Amino acid sequence: RSVTVDENSFDMLLKLRLAKVMEVVGLSFEKLRQIILSVNILFILDGQDESTQNDLLNDILKYVNTPNGIRLIITTRPTASLDLQQNILSSFTLPKLDLELIGISLENQITFITKYVKVMEQDAGKQDDLLLKIDEELPGLNSSLGEIMMSPLMLSLLTLLWVTEQIVDSLTVTEVFTKVNDILKAKLISRLLKKRCGPNLEAKLNSFQEYLQHVAFQNFSDNEIIFTEKTTVQLKEKCRECGLADVEDNIFEHHFTSRKSRKNLVPVVTYSYRHLRLQEFDSSQHVIRVLLGTGNDLDKEEIMKQLQGDRFNNIRAHILAIMADSHPQLLTQYGKAIVDCVKPG
Repeated sequence: RSVTVDENSFDMLLKLRLAKVMEVVGLSFEKLRQIILSVNILFILDGQDESTQNDLLNDILKYVNTPNGIRLIITTRPTASLDLQQNILSSFTLPKLDLELIGISLENQITFITKYVKVMEQDAGKQDDLLLKIDEELPGLNSSLGEIMMSPLMLSLLTLLWVTEQIVDSLTVTEVFTKVNDILKAKLISRLLKKRCGPNLEAKLNSFQEYLQHVAFQNFSDNEIIFTEKTTVQLKEKCRECGLADVEDNIFEHHFTSRKSRKNLVPVVTYSYRHLRLQEFDSSQHVIRVLLGTGNDLDKEEIMKQLQGDRFNNIRAHILAIMADSHPQLLTQYGKAIVDCVKPG
């Protein structure tokens, strides 16, 4: 996932990652390359659907697609598996094994949750009471929320709600994200208040968050998983514009995952959303804001067009849930059109 533009080929990947090796052992790049390709190698490409380019994968496949001991493990989301099979691996002649991990089953969920509870709640007595309550509510949540309950992210978010004594057993998926969003925002405000950010901190954060939700939707539409340098610069400029320049690092740390890599041997830091599901929820908030706005109707028509396709299923589900809960007039006006986005043809 941390591959940069300059590493989008096998040779560049070797040059950048093994520069010190070549320097220490005194080997030429070509000689080192031959040695590497002559031994058993296991490549692991984690989160292939998170890359905006497939150059590196295609380059590696040239070497893997020969009986020379090189093996490849690719991880991707189930929704991107078909594209991977049809468009990238279709000419791959060696044996392939396609495994789908369905997530954490009901039988194992309490074991997963217990680890989080013990970190979040130090009191052993409260831990026991909490785990008893969770164990009672898990079957009902699995029944009402469906397969998303197998997701480690959803179990982690629900655990946060349980530990903070939120009512969980009757929540929808969108309500879970909304409540968690509110909790995390309150924690961010609490931390930033200690840094003397000046007046109107919450208003400043709201302004930045609205822009961030716009970026979330735009990046999702463009399949920009790892932020480009332009996106990062724009986000930092927005921090300054909102009067948050002094706490920019705290805000980036709160919202994004950072990755350190190299570009032309120079260290660089890139950013991305912590999880696609969080980006989808932010994206839905942006769409609601556009549809509620008094702006150009062409903007509303354009954003409705962008909601087409299976990739937007989760965003559409959040939009419909928010409309049903808070904006019935939007549901009347746009509900059918949004539902029609999922119909074949």
